[in-house]
Amino acid sequence: MGMISLENGGFVLPANNNNNAKSAKLIGYVRLENRDDIYISDQNSDIETFASKQNLELYSIEHEISTGTQLMRVGVFKALRMVACTECEPKQMPLTDMYDYWFTEALKPCFCKVPRPADGLIVDEISILSTTPSQGARFTLDMCVAKKHVYVVKEKRCLSCCNPQAIEFLKRKMLGG
Repeated sequence: MGMISLENGGFVLPANNNNNAKSAKLIGYVRLENRDDIYISDQNSDIETFASKQNLELYSIEHEISTGTQLMRVGVFKALRMVACTECEPKQMPLTDMYDYWFTEALKPCFCKVPRPADGLIVDEISILSTTPSQGARFTLDMCVAKKHVYVVKEKRCLSCCNPQAIEFLKRKMLGG
């Protein structure tokens, strides 16, 4: 399992700084099984309530209808592009089955005149991103390497860059331990 590297071909791990979380600017992501779920799902209100209680700034919430078995989806890509720049319309998702390329393209910096990146994503549950645990774990670790949050409401915390276990795992992986 390769990790995504976004800086000069090497890993740059985030500092374990929970102080940054108080002012985090986030993009919400909601996955629904079908169109009718929007009327019965509590994901929007759960995300909004959590963000408000944690003093997090919620820019927008991206909605997608999907089973969630595949992580490389248009809605997740759009949400990640909004993390790259909250001002610009997200570019089109590349047609690829290579996760590393897809993830790198999703978080490439925006080249607009005044890019305004967000600090990460917020979801109700990690299974909203992927129903396959290994895909969700890899995504969370890759967001950690990219120094981006993945706040999970049901866990009541960031599982990526503020998670000491994720940082320790990446350090061991880098050092071959």
